[in-house]
Formats: sequence, structure tokens, C-alpha cells
Amino acid sequence: MGHAFKQGAAGATSPQRGGIYALTTLNTTLEINVNNSTISGNDSNGGVNGGIEQDYGKLNIRQSTVLGGVSVNSSVTTVTASSSILGNVIGFSAAGNFNLVGGDPKLAPLANNGGLTLTRLPVAGSLAVNNGDCLAGVDIDQRGLPRPVGGDCDIGAVERQAVDYGWYAFLPLVLR
Repeated sequence: MGHAFKQGAAGATSPQRGGIYALTTLNTTLEINVNNSTISGNDSNGGVNGGIEQDYGKLNIRQSTVLGGVSVNSSVTTVTASSSILGNVIGFSAAGNFNLVGGDPKLAPLANNGGLTLTRLPVAGSLAVNNGDCLAGVDIDQRGLPRPVGGDCDIGAVERQAVDYGWYAFLPLVLR
């Protein structure tokens, strides 16, 4: 198909690109869908980008947090981004469509927050909490926990749960 795909959602390092890098030829169309994902902590090792870079085709980002930037060749790549938190954007406009561009999404460091993989949990006051658009048929997060909690879905791979805040109900002890 004439494409190379490099993925490492957290902590990947590559000589030129970071989290996701997609390269195709002009005669090949590659469509990348990034849904309910958190891409962060990637290093392009001095290259162009640490988040997502795509040279040709379609890039669809929905309900995702992408730190380290998103870069596309705007003359040959179509980008759709909605309900997402994006770092720097190069080659397209991510304004509108309920996107939050730039700023600190307030994510905790990569850690074991339950589930089979390490995750970056939104901390209290995070823009990711309850600011998303719940995708049809997606009722669990990366950890296998229910989504949504508290009204709207959280943006990214992890849905903040009440127990993640340390909320506990303490009932009075009554002795007779």
C-alpha cells in the first residue's frame, strides 16, 4: 500500500516523528481514525512533531487528547477534529467543533490506574472531564470502566470515575 505507520500512544521516541506517523504516496489514500484516545509524552527526537503527523489522505480525530502537536500537509490531507484537546496544530484549523486548542489539559503522569495498560488520568479541574461528545457504542474507557460518568463523556482514553477523586461516603457510627 506504500505507507509506513508508527504508533506509540505514550512514551514513544522515533528519529523524526512521535506518537503516530503516517506517510503515503500521492496515489494512495490512507485514512486514520483516532477516537477516544490520549496521545501524549511522545518524542520526535528533534524532528517535526511529537503527536500525530500525516502527509497524505484523511485524518479524523474525535473525542481525543493529543499533546505534542498535530501536523499535516494541508494541500493533500483532509482533517476533521471534533470534541478534542489538541496541542499545537500545523497545516489546518482546529477551531470550532468543540475543540480545545493549546493549553494544559491537566493530565496525571502515566501510571497504573487500573486496567491492562498504563494511562494518563485527568486530574481535578481538567478540561477533559465532562467536556466530550459520547461516541455511540462506546460505553467503556481504556480501563474497561463505564463511560459516561457525571453527564458527558470525558475527552480521551480514560473516563474519570468518582473513586478516582477519592470520594468516599462516611456514614456515622451509631452504637446502642
